[in-house]
Amino acid sequence: MVENNVILIQRILDGEEEAFAELVRKYQKRVHTLAWKIIGDYHIAEEITQDTFLKVYKNLSTLKNHVQFDGWLYVIAHRMCINWIQRSKPMEESIEDIPEDEFEEMIFADYEQKQRGIDTIEHYQEIIRKLIKKLPESESTVLTLYYIGEMTTNEISKFLGVSVNTIKSRLRRARNRLKAEDKLLITENFGSVQLSSDLTSSIMKQIADLKQTPPIAKPVLPWAALGTAAVLILLLMGTVQQYIVHFQKPYRMDALSEPKIEIVEAPINIDIETNPAVRKTVGRNVINSMEEGVGTTVSDDDFTTNTQETALVSSTERWSQINGPQGSPKINLFATSDNHIHAVSATGLYRLMQDETTWMNINPSVPISSFQAPITEHQGVFYAVNAKEIFSSSDGGVTWDRFCNKPDGDAVGLIITSKTQDDLTMFLAMQNKGVFRSMDTGRKWTPVNNGLENKRITTVAVIGNTVLVGTHQGLYRWNISVWEQMLLDSSKTVHSMAVFDDNLYVVTGPDFINSESWSSLSSEKISRKIYHSSNAGITWNEISPNDEAFTKRPSFLGPTKISAVDKTLLVLGMPAFRSKDGGQTWKNIGRNIDLLTSNRSSVLGENDETFYKVGPTGILRTHDSGDTWHPFMNGIVKTKVRESLAFDGSLFVFTGNGLYESTDDGITWEETHIFYINKKSNLTSNVAKHVSYFTDLKLAIDDDILYGIIPQVNRLLIFRLHPSNGKFIVVHQILGPELILRKRHPIYANITNIGDLNWESGGFAVSGDTFYMGHILKLFKWEPIRRRIIYTGLTDTVELPKGEFDERFILAASAEIVYAGKRDGTLYQSLDRGNSWRDITANISYSFTHIKDIKFLEKGIYLATDLGVMTSQDGEYWHLLTDNGTNLVIDKLTMHGSSLYGAGDTGVYRLGSLSKWEQILSNIPDKVISLSVSADKLYIATEKRGIFHASLEK
Repeated sequence: MVENNVILIQRILDGEEEAFAELVRKYQKRVHTLAWKIIGDYHIAEEITQDTFLKVYKNLSTLKNHVQFDGWLYVIAHRMCINWIQRSKPMEESIEDIPEDEFEEMIFADYEQKQRGIDTIEHYQEIIRKLIKKLPESESTVLTLYYIGEMTTNEISKFLGVSVNTIKSRLRRARNRLKAEDKLLITENFGSVQLSSDLTSSIMKQIADLKQTPPIAKPVLPWAALGTAAVLILLLMGTVQQYIVHFQKPYRMDALSEPKIEIVEAPINIDIETNPAVRKTVGRNVINSMEEGVGTTVSDDDFTTNTQETALVSSTERWSQINGPQGSPKINLFATSDNHIHAVSATGLYRLMQDETTWMNINPSVPISSFQAPITEHQGVFYAVNAKEIFSSSDGGVTWDRFCNKPDGDAVGLIITSKTQDDLTMFLAMQNKGVFRSMDTGRKWTPVNNGLENKRITTVAVIGNTVLVGTHQGLYRWNISVWEQMLLDSSKTVHSMAVFDDNLYVVTGPDFINSESWSSLSSEKISRKIYHSSNAGITWNEISPNDEAFTKRPSFLGPTKISAVDKTLLVLGMPAFRSKDGGQTWKNIGRNIDLLTSNRSSVLGENDETFYKVGPTGILRTHDSGDTWHPFMNGIVKTKVRESLAFDGSLFVFTGNGLYESTDDGITWEETHIFYINKKSNLTSNVAKHVSYFTDLKLAIDDDILYGIIPQVNRLLIFRLHPSNGKFIVVHQILGPELILRKRHPIYANITNIGDLNWESGGFAVSGDTFYMGHILKLFKWEPIRRRIIYTGLTDTVELPKGEFDERFILAASAEIVYAGKRDGTLYQSLDRGNSWRDITANISYSFTHIKDIKFLEKGIYLATDLGVMTSQDGEYWHLLTDNGTNLVIDKLTMHGSSLYGAGDTGVYRLGSLSKWEQILSNIPDKVISLSVSADKLYIATEKRGIFHASLEK
């Protein structure tokens, strides 16, 4: 297994030469690949690779955050390439100073030496060079690193500082651009390009020379040791063509044409204020770094300046992040064996590495039905418990796969005790159904409740290979085939447990779940206690605080949570307590409503001073062992945006829990209610009702009117924004047997519980007095004058991706013409308001797989696909829009006046007068899921980072 970079770098700094050799072997191919991509000459790229690692060796001690090594190395390698190009011009000017005979002899000798092995490699290089030349810079860089550098998408993401989804998107687009025979050439020839076998030893020899010889300034062109690289450079410049005629077969004169330098990857520059946290590092060793970003920790001034010039896009456009609307602060915390803290919320899975000041979203859609569902780690693999299944991730939560089924019930915890991943013993504790065990990696679950009959489980823990279960009637330990009760308060409920090394801590108290009769109990029965065991529960010592606030009746009944790091114990409840000597002495740290805990909330310690917990407003952090707490939500998007739209100076956002409106670019938000109006009520009366719940919502604009649709179990509600008072009013309540999901429907054959289905709409469009909507994978239309819902005859793809119910029909309507795109990339057209349809996919000569968006603009229709954006006047003949000959993949389209805008991975574009895309914003904070324009502002809702806006005037 490749050693962790943090450990490897520490070994290097401790003086181990072999450790640096390991680092070189690990990264040399990806550095060489990047250099070869930029320079265009394979041998010169090897020279640059050597120089890069020499630079790394000299500056490694200045890298404060070793976790950021990948990005730091990329910046160094990129800078070395640019420096080489800048040095090339003076060489060309000084070549005239070399005597002709000497220069001819030098070229011929080098040619004879290298010619034997160069024919084959030049053949492969020429094939690859021509293939890559077909692609845009960003795509060719990713393709080169993937095939030649043999890097995974995750590794490329870290190396270039770009999200994994963006890397995958560029790689997919690059493959799609190449023809089928080109793809075959890639797979056959990319692997044939190999690095010199002695590259690592050559680098290590130069490092050894560095240690023996004081560093001196190198001349720009050391002629005494010119070598292959210099010869190729000179040949490249085209100044020695008169010498080539002496050879039977000359070197390629186009090994490096005019090098096109473009900063293909750059960090996003966003106007977001950050407040770095300053903290002590007493306790366990942690990486001490207050730096963020790539390439900011190199010490020499000149190199740092160049790095910053390389890493930043010369663009003045900036995005401003919108704060809100604030959603539910419900978050679950868990820690991994490498001491990284993770947070799970409605907006995804976040990771916080040691000493970082910002949470990083590593997956916007964690495959669990509840953010509070148990997540555990075993030998580097994450396991997340869903309502009916367990999912696993072997890459730190970036990607998830279904692992196994699980018994029905509310899971409290998952314990895995096996030593290998192929032979897992798993204990799954259910709140009201006891414990289930699987000894065949989840294929079969068997109840193991001997001794736990009629016990309600509150918490679980494992110390060594000993599994412990806390119940509402004491603590139990698994012993081969039976649960043994520990010698603790059998009449009390186990509130929480904490494990640190060989120490086990348990908090007991009154039943915080069933609290109906607790007020009638004596103080002794309702008081809380803390116990400690250093031998897996064989013997116990009570270490409760000698404080009446802890031992007597609590003023607020709720679970008391304990966390332990070394000798520091933090007990949260009302009030909270802390001990720094393993429970011998305690300090009352006060009554703070933020320190109240719920049944599933977590309290985690990073070291003996830094702890995290979830409060009413989100995550709180302390750097002084609990004396003071501060909100710590940097990087966590509090609201998952499901739908957003800018209209008439307001921004409307649907979060899944409510519809919100802001009139000041997100500074303040107000929840917007949707009202029912009948003959006996009006908007100002007390009897007016509003929609009390909804699971999904879609918005659309037609003829300067804002409409929305809400799907419910057996009906659809259409509402509109009232122009006079700014209220949303339900204008159509659509009922009909066609809208009711039949469980026997073949599309939903794999759904065992119909209540698990989210009633989401699958597209919404309005044209005049006709409404088009996708529902339960069918396309319906509603004409108020006919007072009935009509099934148009179109049904979306039968094979429904598991867990995906949102990417259905994509609709656009104008007058009597309607376009409908299916999930499988099929495009339909109706010329009579959806009464009849024809499949016009064959009319499009371009090959695409997915339809991303459809918009009408004036008399034309625009179709955004995974190949690019196409346009047609009538659906018969289609033209592919480009940006200077390059296909642009646009995720979302929007109109404003007579202008069409599009947003994709590479930026925001406006369609120019010559039907060419013109870039107006070069940086995208994250993948765009919604795009709209109002007045002079452009708004985007992103997949992971919330909502942003930018000024169109700038």
